[in-house]
Amino acid sequence: MARTRCVAPARGEAAMNARNAVLDDIRQALGRGGATAVQPPPPPRAWQAPDHAGQVGLASLFIEKASAAQATCVRVANLQDVPAEAARYVAQWDLPPRLVAAAALCELRWPTSLQVRGGAARSDDTTAVALCEAGVAETGSLMLVSSPQTPTTLNFVPDVCIAVLRRAAIVATLEQALRRVAAAMPRTVNIITGPSRTADVEQVVEIGVHGPRQLHVILVDSP
Repeated sequence: MARTRCVAPARGEAAMNARNAVLDDIRQALGRGGATAVQPPPPPRAWQAPDHAGQVGLASLFIEKASAAQATCVRVANLQDVPAEAARYVAQWDLPPRLVAAAALCELRWPTSLQVRGGAARSDDTTAVALCEAGVAETGSLMLVSSPQTPTTLNFVPDVCIAVLRRAAIVATLEQALRRVAAAMPRTVNIITGPSRTADVEQVVEIGVHGPRQLHVILVDSP
């Protein structure tokens, strides 16, 4: 006599069959067929800059968004104007007259009232002057990259960060900013929007938890 052996489905398979049966009942109750039960969401529409957003428009939009994130912004004509603006900001907030700056900025002519050195920021540095790789108009964010000339400590350790950004380096979207460094990706890329803040503890906003309490952007109009 031939014998037939019945093999019970594995527990996982049985659970899956039961789940599918429940879902089929729900689809029938809703009048949906299996083919139309799950529709993937449409892809997100790419963010588009306003029609007026040439380079001048992008700069204005960047300032608007950065200011909304509690950063301060000042425009200067060229890179040689950066030292005077940094000195003005230091005096305005009665900060110690000492700065640590990115290597390229140390070469500028700084007022004798300020002590400026290059290199990485230390725990006793109050104010740093960082050089930005790009600005993102849609969010008012800054993109900074790490290198021996632009140490990451400049934009994280001191309480005050003065960020120098060329207007020509402002792009519309974060994706465009990342493409600027995609060919030669640095070790670290930091995207910064406004002063450091967190609301992790009891939903109370605290400023300066993971980085600077103040972010001042000097936007340089010349290329």
